[in-house]
Amino acid sequence: MQHRDLGLTPVHESQDDLCVARVPVFAKLPRATQLEIAGYARPRKLRAGEALYRQGDAIAQLFVVHTGTSKLTQSRADGEWLVRTVGPGEVVGEHAFLTGARPDDTVTALEDSQMCVFDHRDLGRIISAHPQVAIEMLRAVSTRLQRAERRITALAGTDAVTRLSDYLLGSPFARDGETAVVTLPMTKREVASYLGMTPESFSRALARLTKSGAIEVDGPRIRLLDPAKLTS
Repeated sequence: MQHRDLGLTPVHESQDDLCVARVPVFAKLPRATQLEIAGYARPRKLRAGEALYRQGDAIAQLFVVHTGTSKLTQSRADGEWLVRTVGPGEVVGEHAFLTGARPDDTVTALEDSQMCVFDHRDLGRIISAHPQVAIEMLRAVSTRLQRAERRITALAGTDAVTRLSDYLLGSPFARDGETAVVTLPMTKREVASYLGMTPESFSRALARLTKSGAIEVDGPRIRLLDPAKLTS
């Protein structure tokens, strides 16, 4: 099988900035073991908007986000849908490692980012030497599945305004004086797909929250004028 060439070069991480130390799968291992595993890592830098891999690619690597944020999307008959976003310490590509299947998603950098990359062959050696890694990997997959099930249940039982309100209240924010400001990390269409609604429903929900005085919209920046109204 031909695998995609990712143009990787060796990486030498400082002991104070180990990529693997950020990852739950490796975080509980002794420092000496983390340093050993870090020796297998390769860096991959991505520019904002650049794809790490695409849906259907044959890949033979596991990717750990070191810096930056990326999005996972799926192409379907009714368009492109956002699956989730990943940030430092999170892993993508583990499904291909565990099952050998080609990915059913595309990973694209939302900002300039760096990944730590492990070849499947090297990861196999790591697991053979440290079986606890496999257990932690399965635990991480199980946790993600549980979160996905909870999200599906939550989306099924709430309307568009409630979904958007919960999303805004749970998003990172900056301060503008006394006001919290959320900057959408993606386009409004992508956020809508993540929340399980059409772009039209998303726009109507924004309009309702704006009219109520809960928020003020300025492009991708949303000022939370009255957070209490988002919980009512």
